[in-house]
Amino acid sequence: MRYAELCSYSQSDLFVVDAAPGSTPRNLTTAYDYDVNDGIGGDQATPRGQNPTPIVWSQDQSSVIVVAAEHGSANLKRVTVASGKVDAMTDAQQAVMAYSATPDASKIVATISTQTNIGDLAIVERGPGTAAPQPPVRGAGLSDPRVITKINHDLFKDIQQSEPEEIWYRTFDGKQIQGWILKPPDFDASKKYPLILEIHGGPHSAYGNVYMHEFQWMAAKGYVVLFTNPRGSTSYGQDFGNIIQYHYPGDDYQDLMAGVDEVLKRGYVDANRLGVTGGSGGGLAAGERILNLEFGIWNAYRIREIMYAFQIPNSTFQIPPSRPSRPPSLITTFHPKSSSQAGGRAYSRGRRSFQ
Repeated sequence: MRYAELCSYSQSDLFVVDAAPGSTPRNLTTAYDYDVNDGIGGDQATPRGQNPTPIVWSQDQSSVIVVAAEHGSANLKRVTVASGKVDAMTDAQQAVMAYSATPDASKIVATISTQTNIGDLAIVERGPGTAAPQPPVRGAGLSDPRVITKINHDLFKDIQQSEPEEIWYRTFDGKQIQGWILKPPDFDASKKYPLILEIHGGPHSAYGNVYMHEFQWMAAKGYVVLFTNPRGSTSYGQDFGNIIQYHYPGDDYQDLMAGVDEVLKRGYVDANRLGVTGGSGGGLAAGERILNLEFGIWNAYRIREIMYAFQIPNSTFQIPPSRPSRPPSLITTFHPKSSSQAGGRAYSRGRRSFQ
């Protein structure tokens, strides 16, 4: 943990310590402001496993290999023990979801996922590059990973998927927010499409370059899907992640709406057919957004006021000053009033869409 004080979000670091009693741990990644041994959340990963992302020592014990999350991707990194220098072993728009190494760490087999591929095995090894058919990554000082499986080839060859468009946009206070736009497979820029805004849970987590069946399903049904990493998201540094402490929901709402505005500028989204959805913390945020836009359902209270029941001291959430006389209900279907920022029929839970 990076900070001694209590934080809503404290990104992990890599420490090394001698095995002798009384030895002092040394932080190797003090200068590396990203998430060590963390990844990007998708909806197709195995739910459990025995240490899928281990810390791997080099044979000479001069370095260790870990996975780290940066800007919506998760790649392998080599950390030099003497200096704390962090070098990329793989570097691409992808998520290394799991891996294991040979005893001498000369070869690593990794499960790699992208936004259009659920996951395949690839071999990463030292030495001169070897031929690899369309390698997903390139590594510094390593060969191109050699893909050895095509698990879903028979499925994917018969369906049409969309490749998301990565965007960066400026929000209200000048911060840059990363997001992605997923369009229908038969997208025609001259047409108008309904939009679904996806909000990730956590709130300290991140969308990114990993397979999301839910998003591809929505796009295949004819929706433009926008998914972003507003303030509070992981993989953008400690300050960006922790800025929402005591302020959630809060300015992250403006980050999300700035993303919607960015897509509306492009001219292919129908401003009268906008929807919002999310899971876990994203469901909380979606419900708060819906009620906050005067949808006519318990508008006097916000979804976050339900959090009074948890009474978590120093938590991320703002605790309301008093208990509402009647707790608001969590309602998943809303019929909104006309609004420039919300329309159609929206749902506050994931895996649902509007007509």
